[in-house]
Amino acid sequence: MIVAAAIAVWLVGLLRQVLSIQPVQLCAGLFAALVLAGFAFGFKRIGSLFLLCLLPIGSILVQAPDHQVQQLTNNFAAAEVKFIVAGDSSLSFGSFGPETTIKVKLVSIRKAHSWQPVAGMGTLVSKLNKRFLSGETYDARLQFAPSNRVGQDFRATSFAEPRKISSAPGWQLAVSQLKRRYLSQTRGVTQDAKALVTGLAIGNTTGLSAKAKQNLANVSLTHLVAVSGANCAIVIGAVFFLLGRFIRNRWLLFIVGELVLVGYVYLTEAPSSVVRAAVMATVVMLAKTLGRRVSALDALGLAVLLVFTCWPSMPSDIGFALSVAATLGLLVVAPELANRLPQRWPHWLRLAIAVSASAQLMCTPILLQFQAGLPLYSIAANLFAEPLVAPVTVIGLVALLLAPILPWAASMLVFVASIATNYIVGLAEFFANLPEATVPWMPGFTGILVAGLLVACAIVWAKLKPGRLRRAIAAALLLVAGFELISAGLGYLTFVRWPTSDWFVISCDVGQGDATLIRSAGQVALIDVGRDPEPIGKCLDRLGIHHLDLLVLTHFDMDHVGGVEGVLSREGVDKALITSYSDNRPGANFCRDELTKFGLTPILGGVGVTGVLGDFQWRVLSPHPGAPEAEDSNDGSVTMLFDSPKVSILTLADLGEKGQMRLAREKATWMPADFFSKPLVLKVSHHGSADQYPEFIEALHPKVALISVGLHNGYGHPTKRALRMLRLSGAEIERTDHMGSVAIGWGDDGLVRSVSGASLVGVGR
Repeated sequence: MIVAAAIAVWLVGLLRQVLSIQPVQLCAGLFAALVLAGFAFGFKRIGSLFLLCLLPIGSILVQAPDHQVQQLTNNFAAAEVKFIVAGDSSLSFGSFGPETTIKVKLVSIRKAHSWQPVAGMGTLVSKLNKRFLSGETYDARLQFAPSNRVGQDFRATSFAEPRKISSAPGWQLAVSQLKRRYLSQTRGVTQDAKALVTGLAIGNTTGLSAKAKQNLANVSLTHLVAVSGANCAIVIGAVFFLLGRFIRNRWLLFIVGELVLVGYVYLTEAPSSVVRAAVMATVVMLAKTLGRRVSALDALGLAVLLVFTCWPSMPSDIGFALSVAATLGLLVVAPELANRLPQRWPHWLRLAIAVSASAQLMCTPILLQFQAGLPLYSIAANLFAEPLVAPVTVIGLVALLLAPILPWAASMLVFVASIATNYIVGLAEFFANLPEATVPWMPGFTGILVAGLLVACAIVWAKLKPGRLRRAIAAALLLVAGFELISAGLGYLTFVRWPTSDWFVISCDVGQGDATLIRSAGQVALIDVGRDPEPIGKCLDRLGIHHLDLLVLTHFDMDHVGGVEGVLSREGVDKALITSYSDNRPGANFCRDELTKFGLTPILGGVGVTGVLGDFQWRVLSPHPGAPEAEDSNDGSVTMLFDSPKVSILTLADLGEKGQMRLAREKATWMPADFFSKPLVLKVSHHGSADQYPEFIEALHPKVALISVGLHNGYGHPTKRALRMLRLSGAEIERTDHMGSVAIGWGDDGLVRSVSGASLVGVGR
């Protein structure tokens, strides 16, 4: 009953947040559902279920997102606000140089001459190299934008220095200083190994390289990148093991355990998985203290209900969903699976395999929402890595406590723990680089639904006793598995022959960045190169391209030019074209230095610059020479038209709505007479941001819209607004985050696409 209530509340929360259903509509639907369920299962049982659901559902309905914050983000508006720093800051290198990223909680907003209360959690990116401490209060003028990070209401940017109003409370300041000293004084075998130790201990992975993160993700070891529910269980287990020998009073032991839990949750900045584990541990400890027994499943259900009551945004949190799914797998599937494995195997081996497989199985439908396939070696990788998690977590936390008094001992302990994490980093790299590390899975909602059905069948099969029904379910599982293997094989064959030989434009998958290849009559142009050298290098190598006739760097944001060294060092480049917008940011100086190092004198791109690429005649559409009209670097980015007798390609770089309005006004100067008589491929501006001119997109009527974007990026790209206007224009939308690299070529029926790892699909004549 408790688990059923938790599932019901979860569904209500998802409907409220994901589908934006109004509370009145939701209440009416719930009432109708309860009446129908009462007739079907009995009113007494449904009444009990309703009482269990009443408090969390009421909390979800009442605590709606603040409309003021929604208005700011939807309009990309600026406002003066007061905020509290809700987590330690992290430093990174962005397009404007060093950036500070922090989690903030809004307190109030200035309206006219007064401050009004406001509520909202989000991420603030400050362009200043400044460290913020958790608990400090600031006021600043922030530029707001939507955020697609679950549990966050906005993403804000501050170019001016926020004004500090008050310092953090003493205890928060002490914790922040303890963590900073711990991070600065400790050492590891390698930087990645040290970062993984601090990640397992306190959730700080700022030193972990992007390559190591990707390798861990590719083999489903992402839970090791930061603290999770497992780490919380390790901590509370260690505390009870040590204190249980000295404290005999159950209530005193409960209080001490709760204090440790609260401290650990705060220390790790309360990730959703740790919150779930802490609440579940509280339920179990309280029941034990009261002398009552509570099943683990009931404890999990009660934890879900309590979390949804206190944090109404949690139902749509992916981390929380993964944590609950993995725990459910350990409680329901793992014991049965361990009993089904060959009895001649050692018990510890059967249990380890069952734990890894069951957690992976239950998480699969959720993981498929943000990964292209199934990690083939995930069970093996987890089997080898998991035994090291507990000792590394304990050693890392002991080192944290020793850091202020015995820094040399703390450094030594972290170094010892880093030997183990260095093994984990190497293990992830080994498995990630094995052939077919990711098995293709049917895309979209169908794939998620099939995975969910497989999980349900597997649970039922594990619970049933031998008989006809169990054999029927086993046959269904084998049938679906066989179908998926055939689909995966066909997908692999398609990947092997990707792209088709007659491609003329490709959006290379370079994550959150841009890289577009255009080819005609043996000549190749590359427009932008992404943030890192490795992804664009892999794309070029995959295509066998070793020479570029034209390299275009549209503007100097790092997600467009950061990988330039990887291109110049391996490709022969005839000529390079850059924006004529005056830009002295670090990215601009870096690019100019790289071009000079390889003997290239770039052409300044502006209206009037033209050229030929095979059958394509190309021209620069914006900016004008010197970019006098540009308000910023995006507005001054190079946009180009590649026109041939059969097809046109329009690349919009990061040009925003105002720039697109200028292009619309000047269309007579660049739009050929036969523009609408042939298909148009549009490289969508700014990764599908909301800063688009709908009338311009609709007037272009593109056949294909290419969106180069990173999976689950922190900017909310592509936005619902951009996708809606592209659909209204009739465009076939192709996204690198969902499809990998996308190639457009010619087929018997007109334009066709080929997607790395997916099937060839026609997109119309």
